[in-house]
Amino acid sequence: AGWNCSGYYLGYRDKIFDGIDLFLSHGPCELIGREPERFIKTPELAKEWVDSMRSTHLETRTGVFMPMNQYTDDIRPEIVVMLLKPDQISAMVFLAHYENPMHKDIISTGFMSSCVACVTQPLKDAREGLQKITWGHHDPAARSRLPKELMSLAMPVYMLEKMDEYLDETFIRTHIWHDLRKRNASE
Repeated sequence: AGWNCSGYYLGYRDKIFDGIDLFLSHGPCELIGREPERFIKTPELAKEWVDSMRSTHLETRTGVFMPMNQYTDDIRPEIVVMLLKPDQISAMVFLAHYENPMHKDIISTGFMSSCVACVTQPLKDAREGLQKITWGHHDPAARSRLPKELMSLAMPVYMLEKMDEYLDETFIRTHIWHDLRKRNASE
């Protein structure tokens, strides 16, 4: 991983860098060598958060991102990461709740770096067998590197496979989805 934060959150490094607590909060520039992000109120809270986001143990030294149709029976992904527009996120929210409309905690979001939202948290959920989707790319520092209309949803692959089983019985067959797809195609 090229960035210290990514290396830490993805499980390649044991620490981010000295002063991460000051960088995430309001440390003086002269101590950390750059402008602090001011995302967390105090350095103590920042340290607690960083420590809590340590990645799960990596079973291999690499992670591979590739389209689902390129996987084979020999290579099975643990998680799926999608970069989506708002209409597509809406569709995934409703598909995720198709069998369980009363569950309010299927999709979670919160204060997370993009690496945590796309890999660390979904990987933890997958390895614990949870039915959770993480909605991410809220991180202002990472937003500037993405097209403004995209955000991420990441989940254990078994959730996407389950949704695929009942996809043809859902709203995907209705004029509502057809109209939304047409609208997105014209943008």
